[in-house]
Amino acid sequence: MQHLLLDSRRVGQPAGSLFFAIRGALHNGHRYLSDLYQRGVRLFVVDRLEEIPGGKLAFPEAGFLLVENSLAALQALAAWHRRQFHIPVFGITGSNGKTIVKEWLAQLLSSDELICKSPRSYNSQVGVPLSVWELNATHTLGIFEAGISERGEMARLAAIIQPTLGIFTNLGTAHDAGFASAEEKVGEKMQLFAAVDTLFYCRDHEAIHAAAQQILDPARTFTWSRQAQRGANLSVTVTEASAERTVVQVHLARPRVEEHTFTLPFADEPSVENALHCLAVLLWYAVPTAEIQRRLDRLLPVAMRLEMKQALNDCYVLDDTYNNDLAGLTLALDALARQPRRGQRTLILSDVLESGLPAAELYARIAAQLPAHGVGRIIGVGEAISAHQQLFGEVRGLFLPAPKHFWLLFSRSSFATKRFW
Repeated sequence: MQHLLLDSRRVGQPAGSLFFAIRGALHNGHRYLSDLYQRGVRLFVVDRLEEIPGGKLAFPEAGFLLVENSLAALQALAAWHRRQFHIPVFGITGSNGKTIVKEWLAQLLSSDELICKSPRSYNSQVGVPLSVWELNATHTLGIFEAGISERGEMARLAAIIQPTLGIFTNLGTAHDAGFASAEEKVGEKMQLFAAVDTLFYCRDHEAIHAAAQQILDPARTFTWSRQAQRGANLSVTVTEASAERTVVQVHLARPRVEEHTFTLPFADEPSVENALHCLAVLLWYAVPTAEIQRRLDRLLPVAMRLEMKQALNDCYVLDDTYNNDLAGLTLALDALARQPRRGQRTLILSDVLESGLPAAELYARIAAQLPAHGVGRIIGVGEAISAHQQLFGEVRGLFLPAPKHFWLLFSRSSFATKRFW
């Protein structure tokens, strides 16, 4: 058995594939067994024999494994697979920046390690086991991200990833609705790091620091801070900032004393914070200073995370489609406001999910930010934002209930540099 399948539309190599019939609120994998069988899949994990179309006799060459819960079985298999490999493994969580830090860390350490990492943003209850399943005997390092939206989820992901090293990126408003308080959310996320040898995080995030102190000895943490008085392992001072780069001076206090200057090839605040997480890891690894700078210079932006793209009609698009929370939107608007390019600014925004705020308060907060960031037009896509369009009174707006309506009305000319409806 080489391949784990969850999506009947993505059958690459049916021979040697095992399909997990997972059920959810809007889907049921049992419905696709016949189609998969016709396409050559012969191994199935199910949790309802009565839901096999036509019964087992309709699949004479197939093997079925009946379990209590197909998702739990997938997670248990991945956890067993992880235990077969005794290599360092990073677990990464946080409200924002997980995917970028994972991708950049893989880029920065690729010269030294053979790395297995989560593809794209595979950080969910099904994405994590599929990611960990890719570990094999050639790998020397694993880097996996973990995302949660409610209580009880992180313990399951921690059992699968079994990290030896950890990075807690930050704590924002994403998925607030799934938790009773911010303290509960940070405590839930911190479960990923209960057994790590070293946890990396920014000491300036007080909630993260307080939660880390509850479960980890200080010797098992490596912290960085922009405030020297906090006593972090690494103190960072920005000495130069331009539209294209940020120069930082760093003072390493522990485990050895060093001072260096590095140039980060980014100017926006989210990218700088993400790069500093990675810089802390490289210094902890004791990578030579000149080599660190050489690797930083080659860092590439991650697709759909504050990614600037040239578009039609001399326009530019700041693509941040991976983010969908209030904190991430604020960072994106900050990045947009810093752009030196002239012209009108448009925000295209879908419904913001799981903010933990009443919808009226949420969209009122968003509306208040737009004029301050130079946004003169909003295109809102979704039922929730459309229902609160009156809150955006100071900004010109077009509100559509679904993406299909946007494509029906989309006009290139409405994004021309000299035209603004």
